[in-house]
Amino acid sequence: MNGYFLSVASLLGCDVKEPVAPKVSVQFANPLLLCEPGTHSLEDAVIVRNQANSKLRVFGIDGGCSCRSVDKSAFPLDLGPHESRKIPISLTRKNDDQEQTIAFQVTTDAGVLMAMTALRVVPRLKLTPENLSFVLKESDTNQPQEDNFTVQVRTIHKVGEAPIAYNLSSSPDLAVVQPPKSVARGTTAFAPDLQYHEATYQVAIKDRSLGLKKGQIDAVGQDGRSLSGSSIVWQRRAFLSAAPMQILLAGHQIRVFLHSQDEKTSFTKVKAAPLGVTAVLVSPRELTVARAIDHSSKQDGQIQIETDDREHPLLSIDLVHADGS
Repeated sequence: MNGYFLSVASLLGCDVKEPVAPKVSVQFANPLLLCEPGTHSLEDAVIVRNQANSKLRVFGIDGGCSCRSVDKSAFPLDLGPHESRKIPISLTRKNDDQEQTIAFQVTTDAGVLMAMTALRVVPRLKLTPENLSFVLKESDTNQPQEDNFTVQVRTIHKVGEAPIAYNLSSSPDLAVVQPPKSVARGTTAFAPDLQYHEATYQVAIKDRSLGLKKGQIDAVGQDGRSLSGSSIVWQRRAFLSAAPMQILLAGHQIRVFLHSQDEKTSFTKVKAAPLGVTAVLVSPRELTVARAIDHSSKQDGQIQIETDDREHPLLSIDLVHADGS
């Protein structure tokens, strides 16, 4: 009886291959894109490959973001076992030039299949930081000072090619110091056929007036076009200041926060306030202001607060009454 029972493997042969579950891969034709400065739209292609040993029909590919649009005219398409096809894709560049891991959803006759791949988009020139903000101290008119910060311009080019030529321009309140403070060159860590050139520039703030200011620095190409820019915002405060510095007093109490460039300085007492106004120092850094309950006067003027700093003994805050309140 044993001779009558044969295994399936004996009948079909020992070289029978088990069917491979449906699987696809999606890769960028150019996983590293070197783009021109200021470029927002890029064109590339994805290579979709059937990794199974059976036919697969693909109805579409979703890049998971409106910034990645695969050419829909290529679908549907049939892929034989281990066959691949190149399909155009449009990309919207983000400011991040680090490598991104992207998940593609591939809709097929075997269901929705997932495929992961990597992409890196690197600008040929970039000025950093793109945005910078800080607070500056009041300038001493007897001892002129310059406030400085640094920016970096990094260019990337293929080995044997010249980097992009540029000049730095700035708004009138800023001055870029030439030559660069430092220069670094080398091969990029992510591609041995790409080289970088990074120059660090010192920038001086010429404006010494108090208040909130805004400036701009641009890396300008040979055609006069801005290739990359940096927005600079700074606020120069007096040694003693308050928020707000001008009080509009109505019927309710107002809190005023006191500031000194020296953290050791304390505001000690209210020296003076307009008639009919109550000003109370509730802490070394906070003042409350209100109209006196038993007084009908609406006199504008200044609140004066004493400090324990000999060189800056007094802070004056302007106060006006709101009309009709």
